[in-house]
Amino acid sequence: MASDHVQDLITTLQQTGARQLNDRVCAIISAAFIEGCLGDLIVTKMPSLNGELRKKMFEGTGALSTAAARMDVAFALGIIEKSWYNDLIQIARIRNRFAHNVRITSFEDGDIPEIIGKMRYRLGDGQDYGDQDAQARAYLREDWDKSGNREKFNSTASYLIITLSNLVCAAERTGA
Repeated sequence: MASDHVQDLITTLQQTGARQLNDRVCAIISAAFIEGCLGDLIVTKMPSLNGELRKKMFEGTGALSTAAARMDVAFALGIIEKSWYNDLIQIARIRNRFAHNVRITSFEDGDIPEIIGKMRYRLGDGQDYGDQDAQARAYLREDWDKSGNREKFNSTASYLIITLSNLVCAAERTGA
């Protein structure tokens, strides 16, 4: 499941050339992969879920067919952390700006920089540095502040895709 999402993302990025994706496509594709990973993660917590019920709940107008519903349920069940939940909300807001406003074409447009400013800073290796000591946090925050909005978005989205995928894989291995 999750490994399928990661493999699909890698294939998509290889086929299109990640640097060639415009900001709109980058935001929408990232949000779509995150939504899929969230769905897979929730499914791991539903041992009695069969194919028919899964389709009913996760597709069309099902209760868990939207990214927002999946984020809320994953957080309410305690399977994602508060900081991830907050970042997921910001990614969904950015995705919606790009999807529903043709004037938004870049991570620099409209209120997107403000939304990105609400994300928790994660740099380079995807580690969540929010809980480090004050000196380390200040240094990393300085690097984050120097990064462009696209880099910040991609860093956070990549961190969440990998983290959610790893949680799904771990749950599938342990049956939990």
